[in-house]
Amino acid sequence: MQLEVDVDSIDRFISKNNLTFTRHRTGLYSQILQAGGGDYEIEADDDILVNYTGKMLNGVIVERGDSVKLKYSGMIEGWRVGLPMIKPGGSIRLLIPSALAYTDKQVGLIPPNSNLDYVIVLRAIYRKGQLLPGTMPNDPDGDPATNDGGGVTLEPDY
Repeated sequence: MQLEVDVDSIDRFISKNNLTFTRHRTGLYSQILQAGGGDYEIEADDDILVNYTGKMLNGVIVERGDSVKLKYSGMIEGWRVGLPMIKPGGSIRLLIPSALAYTDKQVGLIPPNSNLDYVIVLRAIYRKGQLLPGTMPNDPDGDPATNDGGGVTLEPDY
């Protein structure tokens, strides 16, 4: 089963790099970098505003976005499982098995059956099109590399 192969690969990555992650029952690995705050949690029909960087486990960046608004229900399963672990202003690192990402499909620069390493900053939550009060902190990640004015930038696979 692909999930078993993915989990074995991620376990070796964690061990080799001396990392500490929590494994979710789904096979997702999470590391809360900053919990965030506020009174709101993500709901199924929400949109969210995020900064993120996605890499292959070999370190090659395959996607990056700054101030990207996304429909929560349309995200890969790994994001849908991991993001509710934080609140607005929070950040999380997710090691996502391919079974919870793009499975056996090629998506952009991401080859089939790829395990992915994402760092995601939850900047804001929109409910029914409206920004929820107090959920839009100033650029909480402090990472100038993600301050590209918005949108998604795909980088070549070198």
